[in-house]
Amino acid sequence: MWLNAPMELNGTVALLTGGARVGRAVALGLARRGARVALAYRSSQRAARETQGAIEKAGGRALLV
Repeated sequence: MWLNAPMELNGTVALLTGGARVGRAVALGLARRGARVALAYRSSQRAARETQGAIEKAGGRALLV
């Protein structure tokens, strides 16, 4: 799976649609590699906020849009 491949994403921004389920896993993986993450959500505000919190707790940066 590409999320397990060694890569650095420092200085990049990832825009994801959704912060729950698959979107959460992808967001956390990208943030671990150094990407700043923007989470666009439609109805799952709670899940998006939880994902944002998990990213920030791990030292990453996340924005909800």
